Amino acid sequence: MQKDIAKCKLNKAEKAKLRTLMERVRLRQTLSGDVKNLGGDLLEVRLDGDHRIFRLLYAEVEDGLVLLGLSFFQKKTQATPPVQKLTANRRLKEWRKRRTEA
Repeated sequence: MQKDIAKCKLNKAEKAKLRTLMERVRLRQTLSGDVKNLGGDLLEVRLDGDHRIFRLLYAEVEDGLVLLGLSFFQKKTQATPPVQKLTANRRLKEWRKRRTEA
């Protein structure tokens, strides 16, 4: 997911907003309307940047653990791009597979 963030070329203010947003998600202190359920285990949270909008896809998984960082991208259309959902679902599946093998 670090590559996803790097591709977006966030400025300092956007990076700070992302850290704050990720912390709010981790602590389950998101605001009303922050989180959108994309179906299955995927959730989407919005980050308002400087004149652009980003989305962070994540999942809440077993044992109450919140898994952050399945996909991060700049939002350019109304709907979440299917490729981003596929990427997030693939990463979640891989994470779960590694966890059961451990």
